[in-house]
Amino acid sequence: MTNILLSDITKKEKITVCQEGSVGKDGEFDGHKVAMFSTYMGNGKMSPSVYKQIKELEINRWPVVVIDTSPESSDFDWPEWATVIRRPNDNQDWGSWAYAIHNMPGLLRAKTLLQMNDSMVGPFYPMGGLLRLMDSDDADYVGLTDNPEIDWHLSAMFVSYCNNSIKNPVFRLFWNGIKSVETRSEHVFKHEIPLSKVAINGNLKVKPIFTYLDVDVDYAPLTFGAKKLLEIGCPLIKRRTVQWLPDKAIEYAKLYGQEAVDMVKYALDEKLT
Repeated sequence: MTNILLSDITKKEKITVCQEGSVGKDGEFDGHKVAMFSTYMGNGKMSPSVYKQIKELEINRWPVVVIDTSPESSDFDWPEWATVIRRPNDNQDWGSWAYAIHNMPGLLRAKTLLQMNDSMVGPFYPMGGLLRLMDSDDADYVGLTDNPEIDWHLSAMFVSYCNNSIKNPVFRLFWNGIKSVETRSEHVFKHEIPLSKVAINGNLKVKPIFTYLDVDVDYAPLTFGAKKLLEIGCPLIKRRTVQWLPDKAIEYAKLYGQEAVDMVKYALDEKLT
């Protein structure tokens, strides 16, 4: 595997801002917190989960940059709150997050930078409580959950860099060395696990909001601990829960109303089509 330096990404790609919302085209925003949201909607249709998560960020006054790698023909009706930039679908979420960090320098001035992608279905209920926990004063690298598989780490599809830690040299070095990989498992080995390691080795405080011990699951806790996570304050479930345990996912969603059920059914249909 070769390293793709962010400077090389910049040479290959020209930033395309297709909607200026709560964040300016250079990543400027009014406030101390901001989110970056990576998405690929290959069917050309707006995912109800993605739309609702963006709306929840708006309700809770989190400016958001959406990095969209969907097909060129897609024409989504984004909430006005979202600043949307487009790039080719290259190197999956990690390439998109790195692209935003490198091309929108204002993001690096955030006290709290929230990193999200479209791998979560929901929310089944409001996200305000969870978002407040992600804006931490007592930790530097905060995750929705942790995972003991292979080597302990935070699950990186929903993490935040708090207390200006995104400017820490260990994170800057990490984001300037994103590797070009093809599969999700490679991203886990090359990016997700090392990201937690560099934070710990850099003497930064790393904290999960919910631990695998909370759900008594030590393999893919986000996937197989979904019911318990919903009960203790996480309004989102992993898309893999829907794909691998569809009957269970619908059963869990029914506890939270028809809109939750519809989001699960959409995620299931999206996988099948």
